[in-house]
Formats: sequence, C-alpha cells, structure tokens
Amino acid sequence: VKASLKLRKDHPSLVTSNPDVVLQDVANVVFGVKRGKGYLAVINTGDNQWVDNAYYSINVGETTGGMAKQIFNSQAAEFGGWHESWTSAGKDSKFDIQLNHGSLSFRLPKRSVVVFQFGQ
Repeated sequence: VKASLKLRKDHPSLVTSNPDVVLQDVANVVFGVKRGKGYLAVINTGDNQWVDNAYYSINVGETTGGMAKQIFNSQAAEFGGWHESWTSAGKDSKFDIQLNHGSLSFRLPKRSVVVFQFGQ
C-alpha cells in the first residue's frame, strides 16, 4: 500500500486525469485504464501470465510520446515477486520501451498491477 501511495504522490495525473478504459479482456481477466495521454495501468486478475519470451500487447492509442517506461509492478521482488517480472529495467528506468504503431507490448505477471508512463 505504501508503494502505491507513493506512486500516486509522485505521479498526480494518475488520480487527476479522467480514466479511459482501453482494454477489457474478459477471457484472460485483464483490464487496461489510461489516465490522460501519459499513463496506463493494467490489472491482471487472472492466473495467466505473459513473462519470459511471451508479451501481452495493448493498443494504447494517442500518448505523450512514442516511448514508455514501467513505473510500478505489484509482482516486483520488493513485494514478494521476482525481478524478471519487470518489462523495463525497473521503476527508475528511462523511457526504454518502444511503442509499435500505438501498441505497447510488455511482461504481465499473473494477479498483478503494472503501470506505465509514456514520453520521449
């Protein structure tokens, strides 16, 4: 809980921008919510996961840049998960994930929340 409160404090647009549901994957129980053009939160409430060489993809539409970085991962090692569940190098990484024609591909652990920030 402490980490999620810090995330909200460090990135106020996560709570001030209107939410836009961009994904409702009922079969896999995965949901994606954009906050403005700058953030995407993905909630995986299912037991399927896309890690190692498998990636989950979402069409995110218009963003503040053609790159993304992962800023939160509820399955990170610090929360009892594992380091390799991160798509980026970790929460302090630079914008290192290239969007592909408006689509973001990333690792998605089971029963997780991951948050991305868009930029250059």
